[in-house]
Amino acid sequence: MEDSELMGEHYGRLYRRYKHMEEKYTERCNQNAYCAQFTQLLLEVDKTHDKIDTLRSAAAKNEKLYERYEKEHCISSDNMKNRIEKWKDMLQTEADAITKWCEETKSDVQSFMAGFEQASKSLHAELAKFFCRPSTSELNTDRSIVQFLENVKKLSEEADNSLQKMYTQHNKLSNFVLDH
Repeated sequence: MEDSELMGEHYGRLYRRYKHMEEKYTERCNQNAYCAQFTQLLLEVDKTHDKIDTLRSAAAKNEKLYERYEKEHCISSDNMKNRIEKWKDMLQTEADAITKWCEETKSDVQSFMAGFEQASKSLHAELAKFFCRPSTSELNTDRSIVQFLENVKKLSEEADNSLQKMYTQHNKLSNFVLDH
């Protein structure tokens, strides 16, 4: 009878541990989804930088062509003013479109960063709670779980580093948009 009670307690603890690990696994799956979104947003930021570089290059070429055209053809001042206004309007329209797109990307990145940061903090809190248990005998019973959780903690710290890089990239993009 005592053996069955002891076995019942043992299996009860194992079941609770299993449920706990299952919850952790679900959390990690969610965090992996956040990481995938993070990667996608980084790709979008890179594409934005490429588009900005392309537009800047095109604007420089157009400016040179315009200057050459002006020298080759003596255009009246009124005609010149009209062309400049059209060019200015076109550039303003394009700049507004770029600014709008950048602001949308910025908003998406900020939203993702907030979610990612919250998930990271939650993971850190759970890991800290797990490693700060008063009884260390439970930790010694299954060293593989402890090793797994240590690896998860290391990955979480790497994710935090990635988040810091994302903040840096976001700040560079914001500064670029504000300066141009």
